[in-house]
Amino acid sequence: MITNISLTLLNKRENMYLKPVQYLSVAIIALTIFGGCSQQKTQPQSLQKTIAVSILPQKYFIDQLSGNHYNTIVMLPPGANHETFEPTAVQLIELSKASVYFYLGHLAFEQTLLQGIRESNTQLEFIDCSANVELLQGACNHEHGEEHNHGIDPHTWISPTTVKEMVNQMVATLSKIDPDFSDSLKIGYEKVSKQIDSMDRVLRDAISKSGTKGVMLFHPILSYMARDYGFKQYAIEEEGKEPSPQQLKSVIEKAREAKINIIFVQQEFDVERAKIVAKEIGAEVVILDPLGYRWDQNITNIINHLSPKKQ
Repeated sequence: MITNISLTLLNKRENMYLKPVQYLSVAIIALTIFGGCSQQKTQPQSLQKTIAVSILPQKYFIDQLSGNHYNTIVMLPPGANHETFEPTAVQLIELSKASVYFYLGHLAFEQTLLQGIRESNTQLEFIDCSANVELLQGACNHEHGEEHNHGIDPHTWISPTTVKEMVNQMVATLSKIDPDFSDSLKIGYEKVSKQIDSMDRVLRDAISKSGTKGVMLFHPILSYMARDYGFKQYAIEEEGKEPSPQQLKSVIEKAREAKINIIFVQQEFDVERAKIVAKEIGAEVVILDPLGYRWDQNITNIINHLSPKKQ
């Protein structure tokens, strides 16, 4: 029955995202139907616990902590924009199978999603991975700022300092819901903790030796890293939009004053504006993938371009 419902919903929408009101309704219906049917089954399809996360970097840490012990589903697919993304009906049904959902707390799509499923799925535990992080206001006021939870910058996972808090939340929760696996989680945590601490040391050393005072980005995603490691970030975009020619001129002047020679751009953004600025100031454009699975590679990429040989 669930398979037929899933296929019908998917085919009907032809893989298009549902509107917020629509997908909240589908969430409640899907979770209710799935919950009712699952109680009729005498044996589970799999002994693996299902864990839900918002973005791929969270899955990276779940995997590092536990190996292949958990079936981890990711809500935000590769290349999607969290500000405009809306989960599909199939994703909502998959989410209903999870034991816990680790959310970041301030991504745009999370707010509507959480509102729609909290009451309909009382068995699903929700963990805010930013709960113990000292949060920052958004570096820019996006045109659809109402989706930014009153301007809170959501990019907490990019700084090694703040991502450590996220991992702490994960391992504590997983140990609670899966006590028989807690010893293995402790071993995984030691490995992950050493990796994050190593990244922290290398990043601090790179910034110290290079004398980096500021970096430029198209979209300001390094707010937490800038705060934690003592540099400024300058954004090319203005209030979430492409800069006008006059604004672009101002950006170029600021970049020259700050002696910027690296411009970071997320791979899902158009790099042309960044290239214009880079050409004017003699800077290098570096593509980042902050929403990619390999958190370690993304941080290493940043470190490599902040090291003395690049500055």
